[in-house]
Formats: sequence, C-alpha cells, structure tokens
Amino acid sequence: MHRVAYLLLCGLTIALLVFLNSTQSFLLSDKYKIIGTGSIAGTLAFADEIMNIMAAPLWGALSDKIGTRYVSVAGMAIMGIAVIFYPREDTIYPGLLFMRLVFALGASACVSMVAAILGEYSQLTGPLPELDQAPMLISDDQYSPEQRSNGKMAGLVGLCSGLGAIFAVAVFLPLPTKFNYDEHPVSALKSAFLIVGLFALAAAVVFFFTLYQNKAKGISVWLLGKQVSIFDEAAFDVSPQVIPYFELIKSGFAVAKDDTKLKYAYMGSAVARAATVITALFIPQLVNDWFRKSELCKPDEGCREAYILAAILTGVANTTALLFAPIFGWAVDRYGHYIALRISCIVGVIAMILMSLVQSPKSTTATAAAALLGIAQIGVITISMSMCTDRRRDIAGSVAGVYSLCGGVGILIVTQVGGQLAGVWDKIPFVAGSLLYGGLLAALTNRR
Repeated sequence: MHRVAYLLLCGLTIALLVFLNSTQSFLLSDKYKIIGTGSIAGTLAFADEIMNIMAAPLWGALSDKIGTRYVSVAGMAIMGIAVIFYPREDTIYPGLLFMRLVFALGASACVSMVAAILGEYSQLTGPLPELDQAPMLISDDQYSPEQRSNGKMAGLVGLCSGLGAIFAVAVFLPLPTKFNYDEHPVSALKSAFLIVGLFALAAAVVFFFTLYQNKAKGISVWLLGKQVSIFDEAAFDVSPQVIPYFELIKSGFAVAKDDTKLKYAYMGSAVARAATVITALFIPQLVNDWFRKSELCKPDEGCREAYILAAILTGVANTTALLFAPIFGWAVDRYGHYIALRISCIVGVIAMILMSLVQSPKSTTATAAAALLGIAQIGVITISMSMCTDRRRDIAGSVAGVYSLCGGVGILIVTQVGGQLAGVWDKIPFVAGSLLYGGLLAALTNRR
C-alpha cells in the first residue's frame, strides 16, 4: 500500500505541474488578452523557481526531521489550494504571481519528496552497510551492480511520472473543452482549475493515511523531544546523534564535494527539470502564439484548435517518456549510470535542435521532435534520480532537497533565456535546452 501511494504521488505531482504549465499560456491570452505570452510566462516561471530554490532544501531537511509523509501531504494540499484560486485573480501582478508562488511552495515539497522517498525505499529494500559504518555512503565497489543500483525502482518512478503526464493530457487538459471553452473560455478554465484543485486536496487526504512514515521521525519527535522506542530504533536504524535542522541543509551541499556521482545527479536534475518545463510550458506556448500570430484564432474567443494541438504534442512527448522509462531503468542496472546518461543527452541535443527548426507545429517534424524530447527527458530524470538516491541514505531528505534546488536552477536558466527572449525568436527555449543537454554531455565526456 505504501509503495502504491508513493507511485501515485509521483504521478499526480507531475500531472499538476503539466496541467498548470500547459494551461498558463491560454489563461494569459484568454483572460488577460495578451498576445505573445513568452515574456510573462517566463517571469512567472522565474518567480516559481526562485521559490523552489529557497524552499526545496528546507523541505528536504524538514523531512529528515518529521518524515516524508507530512511534507508530501502538505505539499499536495498547498498545490490544490493554489490551483483552485489561480485563474480567479484579477491581476497578473501581484495576484497571479502570488498564487504561482504558493503553487511553487507546494510543488517544491512534493518534487523533493519523490526523490527522498525513493531513497527511503532503497534503504529499506536494498543492502545496507553495518550499523557502525556511518555515514551511509554506498560505494560503487562495495556491492554487485544489481545490489548497488536502484535503477529499476527509479525506472518505475519514471514510468509513473509518465503516466501522470499522460493523465494530465488525457483527463485534466481537456476539461475546459467540456465547459463550452469556445464561447466562454475564462469560465471554462475556472471550472477546470476548480476540479483539478479539489482532486489534489482529496488526494492529500488519501496520502495522509497511505504514505509510508518512518516511526523514528515525526513532529513530536522533533519539536517535543519525544523518545523513540528501542524497538523502532533497531528496526529503522536510528542514529542516537541528533543533527540540527540547518546542519542537515548544509550537509546536502557538502556531501557532493567528495561524491562524483552525486555531482552528476545534481547536474542531471538541472537538465531534467529544464526539459520538463520546455515540454510542458514552451511547446503549448509555441502552438498558441503560432495560431494567434497566424490569425487562425479570433481575438475574443478561445482557440480550441490550438489547445487541442498543444495537448497532442505534449501527449506525444509524455507517451514516449512513458514507454522509455522502464527501458532507461533497465539500462542503468545493465550498463551503468554514465553510459545511459550520455545516450539521453545525445537524444536531447538532437530533439532540441530539431524543435528549434520547426516551421509549423502542425508538421511531422514537430511531432517527431516532441517524441524525442520525451525520450531524452525521462532518461535524464530516471538516471539522475537513481544516482541521487543511491547515495547518502542517512540524509536522503537533505540530498533530495538540494537535488530539487538544482532542478530549479535549470528551470531558471531556460525560463529567463527562453521567456525573456521569446519575443525575439520563439525557438530560443529549445536552443537553451540543447545547450543544457550539450553541457551535461561534455561534462560526462570529460569525466575522470
């Protein structure tokens, strides 16, 4: 039950991120009557990631104190509330911006916990060092490839993330079209956001009762100094040493100094999150702006054809991601992290360059590029998460928080370069994405 709940958390977190990013361009054009939404979308995404960078390490370290379940539930509830009120703000600044920051606060919690909980399951199900071998750093030569890697579980997480994205495309994104989107687009969007937000709140309640909770952690243990029984201490490998909260935050950064694989995991997180935003935000934006600049949509009405095509292209990307997630998980365990990560980066460079050359989002080239984007994206997500959660399992939450923070840095780069310069050339986000993939590939090639 715990593992099923965790995989559902992975899927729903991605579904909410895909839904908000994919509908944002249409909300800006339909409600606020903005043509050419790249600059504003980039600013909102920039603010989102500033919040993520600040909050992710805090959430990660907090989970090491109170447990991953409480942080996951809080994050899902915050996202649900933000989604409900997001289309109901009368102004972009500060109204829409504020709700985007609230959403980012919840999203950073859930994204961080996806990696942290994977680390917990690796600790519970995989081989552990002796109790006196602390901190728990799993070396590459201590165990066989099958023992030392959690690639298959990371592949399963990637699979469920892909299912979440498909669910968003198949269920969440079509919702506005069920509420007379052509004639009343703003009202239709509000109804869709309300349904999705209530769904997230209901899921938060379910997760509270079904997600795994380490008995050695909790609010009462942290704040009230409640003692853990000797039975739980033995069962959950509780260290008698109590690490201060802010020391945990610093440890998430410090541990990467001597751990090469963790460095590449952090770099992979930056590329993976940037690629996710390019797929979920900039592909729909590219489609919406192309239709409106081509005068294929009426200014005062919803653009149903653009909305459907954007959903199709993101659906293609997410479908290929879904299909290749278990393949990359298997490749990690069979050939190792570095070879699999290089392959993902090569595919990513090709996909981004191909998308930057697209003349029409209706073309076959656009569909092929979207498919390759999904393959590269899920590859880097799966592999970097496996690299991250294979390491330092005693401070899994802190490492996961920094992993999420690095993802935020990647999004900052692509949203600032892509969002601010999209008015000059709408393919800039894809050029930025190709440079990120290329940079990671170069770093892997020069690895010592």
